[in-house]
Amino acid sequence: MGPLGRSVDIDMNVPPEKTSVRLRVRSPSRLRVRRNVVVKDVLVDCIGMVPADIFCLQDYPAKGTFDVTFSSQELCSAFWKVYQEKKDAEPLSSFTAEPLKEWGPP
Repeated sequence: MGPLGRSVDIDMNVPPEKTSVRLRVRSPSRLRVRRNVVVKDVLVDCIGMVPADIFCLQDYPAKGTFDVTFSSQELCSAFWKVYQEKKDAEPLSSFTAEPLKEWGPP
């Protein structure tokens, strides 16, 4: 079990901003950040998630955007707590983060 806990079911009736985050690459020169970098370097190593904590990760590499849906509201809240603490240090400083307001492409 990861340090933030684990859940396997997601309630699709919960608004996306309660369970989902949109990460955007800050620098246009780094737009081609790969999905595995976001998972390993950002979500696992920096935030402390385990793969089971991530319900879905949709990447839009040409736009440098990654939509992450966590397995629970609690995990999304845990993401925001760690993000606020570490957002000025690498690797998080390379991204902006915002609540995902609706499902679909950026």
